[in-house]
Amino acid sequence: MGETSRCRAWAPCLVLLAWLAGFAQPAAAAADPAPRGQAPGKTLVRAIGGVPVTLDPQHADLASESGVINDLLEGLLAPDGKGGARPALAESWTISPDGRIYTFKLRPDAKWSDGTPITADDFVFSWRRLADPRTVAPFAFYMWVVVNGEAIAKGAIKDVARLGVMALDARTFQVELVRPTAYFLAMLQHQALFAVQRASVEAYGDAFTQPGHYVSSGAYVLAENVPRDHLTLVRNPAYYDQAKVRIDTVRDLPLEERDVETRLFQGGGLMTTYELPIDQVAWARSALKEAFVRSDAYDTYFLSFNLRNEPWKSQPKLREALSLAVDREGLASQVLQGEQPAYSYVPPQAAGVGAAGYEPGWPAWRTLTQADRDRRAKALLAEAGYGPGAPVPSISLLYPLGGNWQAAAAAVAARWKATLGVDVRLDGQDFSAVSTQANEKRFKDIVFASWIGDYADANSFLALMRSDAGQENYASYRNPLFDALMEEANGEADADRRAGLLRRAERLMMDDTPVIPLFHKTMRRLVSPRVIGWTPNPLDVIPSRFLDVVP
Repeated sequence: MGETSRCRAWAPCLVLLAWLAGFAQPAAAAADPAPRGQAPGKTLVRAIGGVPVTLDPQHADLASESGVINDLLEGLLAPDGKGGARPALAESWTISPDGRIYTFKLRPDAKWSDGTPITADDFVFSWRRLADPRTVAPFAFYMWVVVNGEAIAKGAIKDVARLGVMALDARTFQVELVRPTAYFLAMLQHQALFAVQRASVEAYGDAFTQPGHYVSSGAYVLAENVPRDHLTLVRNPAYYDQAKVRIDTVRDLPLEERDVETRLFQGGGLMTTYELPIDQVAWARSALKEAFVRSDAYDTYFLSFNLRNEPWKSQPKLREALSLAVDREGLASQVLQGEQPAYSYVPPQAAGVGAAGYEPGWPAWRTLTQADRDRRAKALLAEAGYGPGAPVPSISLLYPLGGNWQAAAAAVAARWKATLGVDVRLDGQDFSAVSTQANEKRFKDIVFASWIGDYADANSFLALMRSDAGQENYASYRNPLFDALMEEANGEADADRRAGLLRRAERLMMDDTPVIPLFHKTMRRLVSPRVIGWTPNPLDVIPSRFLDVVP
């Protein structure tokens, strides 16, 4: 899942500060009268990292969106608040002996927030909607593992009713896979596979995500959505597990400026921040040690070349030279003050939460010193035909505005200039503009991006580099051998052999250098000691239904 956006201008942040002026008291106990949209009782006020573009689960691909959707909707499985998946709308399931047919039994007490039953037909409708190319869903490729899913998503089969899903009865949803797929159950916790209510979608079209139209299956319903200001979620009385929900109201603040988060937290107007600015980490660890929370995230920040354009399309040695010349250790420890240097696209955490025995496909030069990498980079640059009298043309580096992004981009640009004499034009833009250009491959040279794993498996990263992955393959990387290894891994039931295939695929891709991994994210944020149940996890998914707030 893509990262969240950064602040475009101060005006929205000032609007939020003004709104919060009357809400800055410790926000947990009942307020009398409650602010508009807020139910009496306990309130959690949290920063979600940026502005959600959509709350449509089949369209969403930002972390800020998934955080809200995980409170509003559930799927067959859903996040358990600890980095894993739990049975949600499905109370049980069976798997055929050949591993291809999954039959899910829905909970008898599963209801939409309007009181109507959640049925297997809702999942049939939603999964067909995900596969339908007219939806233009960023995660349509999740349906490729389902019979006819890939052909439907690519337009080769026009009839979405041929997707390998069916409702055997109101409570029984069956899925037929192309082949046994080891990560299938894990990916069911992703919002793209959540059901939406057909009646609401057909009645309101894209407006079904608006307050009053959004029909929920999760612990909360959408009471307010004031763009670039706040969202208010209130308890869903029809939720099957509502007796265990402790928080009555969730206020989600799309704060794009990290300094604003810290100030609001100190003033009592915010109970969880999304991310600390790097220049505040040391201070917060000491001054706010009871609130400081650190956790390794299943997340990679990377540079992506545009392989549709020259010289990147035909100059693998130039790409590798730039990758070698990045001082990852210095960037992670000195510039970013505590991130993890990245030598692979898949984070090392995959070894603990993904395929059994998986170790990332490290490039061969990982064991070299930085001095040796620099020498190798200069040699490759010369072999590519660049040097005195033939300098590398100035490179455009597109990156999202915001302190941490900007610091990393500037450090990389300075390193390339000092080591290889390469001039870099830093092009900082609003996150949504950068994301759009990356998806549509409209950036000229290099884009700075990140990816948060959507489920605990290396495939959550490597599938994005398939030649047919669509908009999420920012580089337009294409290698038939990589695709073949990924296909073979998808059908491999033995965990160790599957891990080996994934490792070979990643090593091949890293040697081709369509992307330059820079660092793996370490989430550092502030969480009020009054928030109970906060469990840091690599996927960084903590639904509000697992939390409580004490006076």
